Amino acid sequence: MRVWLQTAPLLTTVERIGDREPEPLRTAGIRPITAVRMLRMLQPRAWVKISPMPVAARIEGLRNDISTLASVALTAQDFMNAMVKLLQERMLKYNWVGFYMLEAQAQPPILVLEAFSGAMTPHTRIPLNQGICGAAASSGQTVVVDDVSKDPRYLACSLETKSEIVVSIFVRGKVVGELDIDSHFPAAFGREDQELVQHCAMLVGEKLENTGR
Repeated sequence: MRVWLQTAPLLTTVERIGDREPEPLRTAGIRPITAVRMLRMLQPRAWVKISPMPVAARIEGLRNDISTLASVALTAQDFMNAMVKLLQERMLKYNWVGFYMLEAQAQPPILVLEAFSGAMTPHTRIPLNQGICGAAASSGQTVVVDDVSKDPRYLACSLETKSEIVVSIFVRGKVVGELDIDSHFPAAFGREDQELVQHCAMLVGEKLENTGR
């Protein structure tokens, strides 16, 4: 029997290995160790295997939770504060998650760090002509770097950072900020990750348009 479990910070499966199928279990919200104990109550000598939920399923669940956050957050700032924590907690390869917002009235315009989750960074203000963040905001394009050591634009924050993704946030067709995520793993951001981060940035743009900061 295989059952999906909602856990923090991961979604996992628990699979019973044996000849007899136990009675169906209601396991939503139960930690894996608790589910294992429940299975063993039904068949004490059963072997049980815990394995990660497939990435696609985990991302889909996270997308739904982020959409829920968007609907209940009173302001875009509240939404961003909650989102950075959720992304870092639920996606193990997302080691630093932060929002940079464009200070357009500054001359020249500059990106200013707002909500973030992870280690402190010295790069709290980034000109548009510097770094991967500056390149993404200037072009309005999603920038994915599989190996930051090979990209001369990278502004070093941590020796542990191996890859990065930056997605622009738009309000009424104009770039107003970006979502920046660093990983300690090389090539951490595949197609599904890109779609997830772009979805997050889109929701922030909609929130900014509807509620302001």
